Formats: sequence, structure tokens, C-alpha cells
Amino acid sequence: MRVETTTRELFALDELGDTARQEAIEAMANRVYEWTEASDLACTIVYAIAAALKSPGWDTYGSGDFPGVDGLELWEWDVERLEITARGSLTRESAPALPWGMFTVFHFESPSREAHAGNQGEDGYWTDAGNWSDHGPECHAFGILEQAIREALHDGIVAARDELEYLCSEAAIVEDCEANEQEFTEDGRPA
Repeated sequence: MRVETTTRELFALDELGDTARQEAIEAMANRVYEWTEASDLACTIVYAIAAALKSPGWDTYGSGDFPGVDGLELWEWDVERLEITARGSLTRESAPALPWGMFTVFHFESPSREAHAGNQGEDGYWTDAGNWSDHGPECHAFGILEQAIREALHDGIVAARDELEYLCSEAAIVEDCEANEQEFTEDGRPA
């Protein structure tokens, strides 16, 4: 049997030349982008929405251990296009910061699709105040409420975009490489 051993020189990020260093940072940023879990971004989205809605617990927990906004379900999102699809039934208790006006419950399926606001009595009976194709004071109050929910959803997707941009930034990559003692080949390829 024959054993062949090869040796290669490995370098820390700060030991690389400028071109190799830039290659290394780009390679690591691509890894971070590919490896960032959808569940991590979902936590960031929900936490930012909770902060906008002042949902119970938003100021107690961190993004990773926040239990969620009662009545809110995320379907899908695209961080690059800043698009988010969600549905749910929000109440004054789960979203106290919303401009509730005359309403106590807001049912929606991604606000741009279908939404209804109304009141739900203690007996669980639902009184629909209509949607914003209706006319009258309910229409105006509904439009204000719907816009506030759209803004909260937008806050969530922007927070996820900002988080991903930071994780892929040169500053974060350099910090991560130093903390984990990441090594590279002379041309900047991760070892």
C-alpha cells in the first residue's frame, strides 16, 4: 500500500492579498446567502411584524425565541422583491397598535387579496363590517386598518432583507471568518 500526502498553504483572511481577499469574501457571502435558512428569515419577519403591531411578548423575547403573533400565518415571501403573503385573523389583543376604530377583528388573506373587518361578540358571533369596496364610514376605517397591516407586513419583509444584507456584508463576513478562524487557499478559496 502506498500513502500519498499533499500539503498546501492556508491563510487567514487578513493574510491574503487584495484580490484573493475579495474572492474569499465573495465566496463566503455566497455561502451565507445559500445557507441562511428560510426559518431564520421567518423569525425575523414575524418579530418585526410583532414589533409594529405591539403584539404580546414582542418586547420580552428576541427574534429567535419569539412565539409568534397570535392569528398570523406567513405563506411565502421574496426578500429580493420585498413581497410577502400572509393570512390571519388579528384582534385588538394580538395587535394592539393597529388603529382599530370601530372594529375588534380583522380577517385577511394577504391584504391585497381579500380582507374583512368587523366585530366578534363574546358568543363568537361574527358581524362583518364589509370590505373597502363598500361605502360609508366603515370603508374609511377599514382602509386605515388595512393600510396599517400592509405597513406591518412591509416592515417584516424589509427587516428580513436587511438581516440578509448584513449577514452577507463584508463586515459580517470578516467578523465571522475571524471568530471561526476560517482559512483560505492563496487564491481566496475557502479551505
